[in-house]
Amino acid sequence: MKYRDLVNTKLQRIENDLKVLRSIVRTQQPIKSYIETLARTEEHLEELKGLVSIEPVTNNEVAD
Repeated sequence: MKYRDLVNTKLQRIENDLKVLRSIVRTQQPIKSYIETLARTEEHLEELKGLVSIEPVTNNEVAD
């Protein structure tokens, strides 16, 4: 995988954001905090999708 480090970094950021979202709900923080974190998580997810989409397809993969 050409972009393994970037993909792992994005996955770690998404995991961290999910932990933050759980904490926001658990501690009943303002909805604004939740929405901001959710938007950031969605950005990370879109960036991750972009990285995956530019990865070369190998012979072992099945195309959709």
